[in-house]
Amino acid sequence: YKRSGLKRGTDAEVDEALQGGGSAAEAAVEQLNMRRREQMKRFNSSPLLQLLDAVLYDRKRSNEKNWAFAKVLDEEVYVASYSVQLKACLRRAVLAYYRDSHYNVLRLVLAIVVSLIFASTFAHVEVNEESELRNAFGLIFMSSLYYGVVNMMAVLPVVSEERASYYRERSSLMYRASPYAISYTINELPYLAASCIVFTLIFYFTVGLRWNATLYLWYLLFFFLFTAAMTFFGQLLVVATPTQQTAQAVGSFLLNIFNLFAGFMITPNNIPDYAIFAYWLAPSHYMLEGLIVTQYHDDNTKIRLDIGGTTTAEGYVDFFFGGEFEYSHRIYDAVVLAALVGIFRVLFFLSLKYLNWAKR
Repeated sequence: YKRSGLKRGTDAEVDEALQGGGSAAEAAVEQLNMRRREQMKRFNSSPLLQLLDAVLYDRKRSNEKNWAFAKVLDEEVYVASYSVQLKACLRRAVLAYYRDSHYNVLRLVLAIVVSLIFASTFAHVEVNEESELRNAFGLIFMSSLYYGVVNMMAVLPVVSEERASYYRERSSLMYRASPYAISYTINELPYLAASCIVFTLIFYFTVGLRWNATLYLWYLLFFFLFTAAMTFFGQLLVVATPTQQTAQAVGSFLLNIFNLFAGFMITPNNIPDYAIFAYWLAPSHYMLEGLIVTQYHDDNTKIRLDIGGTTTAEGYVDFFFGGEFEYSHRIYDAVVLAALVGIFRVLFFLSLKYLNWAKR
């Protein structure tokens, strides 16, 4: 009031002086505005403002650790250590999978049902004809591919629900993305192994594949790696795309590509040069090659060809796949599938860390 030239009074008196419209009120308001402009002008040109700007700029750019506000703004600060975060995430993942009985029981039930359905179509059939051996190839391929797809689709809604709570807890700096990704990877593997063992035990010995422990373990290895790759691929799609529906659409498209260029529907020697990259990128290619070459290596069962003559089962594998499927590739196929599992998990972690599809 002193600066404006107005006499201090009650609110009613001030309102009456300013709203009355008199010349005294107008002069007082003009004087008040003038003083404010002069004060702002002096402050803007003062060394104090320049010093303040320089200090704030230096502090922000250097991100000095002794400034609490710089810590909050420039880096993520967690109350717990990394080991504590990992233990908490592991405990949470174990409880989440234990409580989500529908998902885990469904996987075991599907393993039994799907294996019985596929195995019943070829139960103890003696393979002596070329068409019968091709049917055996198709059965091995389709059963493995189908179960991998089932696992990929089944995991989408589970991860979609978990994603919402993860975004909320990440914004609260409860834990980093890496312990979360590691804990769910560790917790997923036993369930995958159990369902794959159940499936292969029923399927392998029902369809009449050779009763050999080594051959069965090879079959289980490739089946498990492919199923794990598809499951982790589904988890990746959920966190890398905005919605579950988008993940389903992208996954369906890519699965069709994997199916077409795996090497069975179009054999490797018949794939056009411009599309051969899809053959080398498809996880199902490495699964199919690994399963076929390990099961029919040194198999001297006589196969009658449709055009006349006979050959061995091993020889027909070489003929049908144009010499591209070789027994020496089995280690390479297993390593590639394991590498794809690792790549999908790394991309899953990066998507968790740098993407946020939460709607505000």
